[in-house]
Amino acid sequence: VLMLTGGLSTMNAEVIYVTENGVGDGMSWNSAAPLADALSWAAKGDEIYVAKGTYTGSFALKVAATVYGNCEGTETEPPTYTSAEGLETFLKGDGKRVVLLDGGATIYGFDISGGDASEETTGVARGGGLYINSGGGVAKYCRIHDNKAIDGTKRLLEGNRIPQRGVGGGAYVWNGRLENCIVENNIATTDPWLKEDNSVWSMGVGGGVCLESSGDPGDAVVVNCIIRNNYTTPDDDESSYYHQGGGIAIKSGYLINSLIVGNRVNGSNNNQNVGGGVCTTEKEAYIINCTAYDNHVKGLGGGFGFQSQNADG
Repeated sequence: VLMLTGGLSTMNAEVIYVTENGVGDGMSWNSAAPLADALSWAAKGDEIYVAKGTYTGSFALKVAATVYGNCEGTETEPPTYTSAEGLETFLKGDGKRVVLLDGGATIYGFDISGGDASEETTGVARGGGLYINSGGGVAKYCRIHDNKAIDGTKRLLEGNRIPQRGVGGGAYVWNGRLENCIVENNIATTDPWLKEDNSVWSMGVGGGVCLESSGDPGDAVVVNCIIRNNYTTPDDDESSYYHQGGGIAIKSGYLINSLIVGNRVNGSNNNQNVGGGVCTTEKEAYIINCTAYDNHVKGLGGGFGFQSQNADG
């Protein structure tokens, strides 16, 4: 009975078609649906084909479906991807996070930009472009750029009156994967967040990516990616708070076969600023076959910062 149920689930999987101006039921390219509707309709095992174009808003997929971007609008089979460069399916933020994945969702071939996670209810100030929630998800062959985890001008405060920290400007990956992606020009915390005594900024953690596993570090992986020109904060400042991981901060997980280039931890000179390119911050972190080049920190570890205090590097 179990085998039969699984077989029926696969056989009943549907394809939903999406175009920039779609208003239909998504059953064919001729009756293509809006993207937000298609994501809300998708069931486990479904596929969504998304045509080239610009889609503005905040998008969520919370089931184990697969979404293919960069489609020509004629496909009957999923497209093939070889690079995250030159994508023409644009997901653009409108003052909120751009993409939330959960429940084993997978996306391919999207250009994701313009996100701001400052006021999100799921993962506030985490993952301006992409947030992979604890239920898991995968992003492949995506370009994630020009997003922010938190907008400092909004001056949002935690309960202890400390400014909210920005975590993962481009992507926050919690029990998920980034594969063959480009993550660039993102920022963890934008503007100075001054406490009432005007002494410190908010903390920026992972200008491009923050990677976290809640258990097995193998559940959180970044592989075959380029992480470049990301920042924890925009500028150097003589009174800034400490920051971690200009390119990527790894709470727990694996960074494999990736290039980490041109990332910066700005701020004032501070030995608690760690890892211009990569910083390990809490538990088990593994960095395998990676290259770090031309990264910068106003503190310790221009390329890689393995913390021994409060972390198991």
